[in-house]
Amino acid sequence: MKKGGLEAALFGDKPTLTLPEAAAYLGVAQTTIRRYALKEIIPSSKTFGGHFRFKATDLDTFIQEQGMSS
Repeated sequence: MKKGGLEAALFGDKPTLTLPEAAAYLGVAQTTIRRYALKEIIPSSKTFGGHFRFKATDLDTFIQEQGMSS
């Protein structure tokens, strides 16, 4: 499978972020993003290896709903 193939299979052609990338994008700690994902506050998916992936559009929606600025 080519690089990015798993993310493409999970999310189609939409850009995805890893947990550290999502944390940096929102300006919060990685543990916060992990907790939000586990509590389903932010939509996420997991790779076969158990790593979280986040759709950029879902993070943008979260930012708008929370009144945050990116």
